[in-house]
Amino acid sequence: ISLSKNNNIYSKNTLLFKLLNNNSVLNEKEISNENNEGLFYTNNSIDGKTIYYFRGSNNLKNNLIINDTCYKIVRTTEENGIRIIYNGKLENGICNENNIIEESEFNLKSNYNAYVGYMYGKPDSNSYNQEHENINSSKIKTIIDSFYLSNFNHNFSIIENSIYCANRKTSSFTINNVSYGTYGYKNYNSGYESTININNLKPSFKCSEKNDRLSIPTLSNPIATITAQEAMYAGINDKNTNNYLNSKYSYWTMSPSYFNGTNAYNYIIKDGKLLQSKVNDKHGIRPVVTLLSTVKFKSGDGSEENPYNISY
Repeated sequence: ISLSKNNNIYSKNTLLFKLLNNNSVLNEKEISNENNEGLFYTNNSIDGKTIYYFRGSNNLKNNLIINDTCYKIVRTTEENGIRIIYNGKLENGICNENNIIEESEFNLKSNYNAYVGYMYGKPDSNSYNQEHENINSSKIKTIIDSFYLSNFNHNFSIIENSIYCANRKTSSFTINNVSYGTYGYKNYNSGYESTININNLKPSFKCSEKNDRLSIPTLSNPIATITAQEAMYAGINDKNTNNYLNSKYSYWTMSPSYFNGTNAYNYIIKDGKLLQSKVNDKHGIRPVVTLLSTVKFKSGDGSEENPYNISY
């Protein structure tokens, strides 16, 4: 991609410009067994807009420091914001290995379809729309909101009000001879789209249901956590176990998998894989926030030894 065609977007003193000039940008069609690491782009997104995303190991130049806190750059957004995931605290010039903020349930209860939601409506309701209305905050959301207020409350000028995709679109499928339908409410067996995407190895940034496109004012704060789709684009589930999203802890995504008539299951990342876990199990939390495309570059080359720093 020639940046000269997009001068209205990429100002030379921004972190975004630095990212796109510091890496060879490849089409997602060029991903192969021999060439599966780097900065790629796709138009498989909301309104077909271009998204750039990092895929591969810890050798990628996607490291960033903000206020002595470490982050990994995951991707850009449809509005060219830069999405980053928490990666620990800076201690003696090195990012520590404690790259979760704490362990918690996703939701305290798991006995209805509603509880797959980062936000949810009325459990045991009479319709999909009531069950998945964006009214109540999940347990994980309250923790992530507190992290935002502690770490970004005085930096609103650098944060994009970005879309975070809850992706509660239902899909029919069968796993281990158990059938999942498209109900999505009460305690009916229900399947969710991310399971289809993962099983078919076809992730998407499209987020087709508008009700699942969470941002302010639906969200209390412009922050959430990573999705299973983002993890797949990053290379989680590949044979390479040294993926940059790996952690010594299992941790939550915000993507539902299914409700099996008894419990709601969402995806976690564990040992380089996307796995299902009951939402009232405990796993780590890694907040995800999005920087504005106008954020100014200060220093660094994005490597682990010399992370990016920004001016604000």
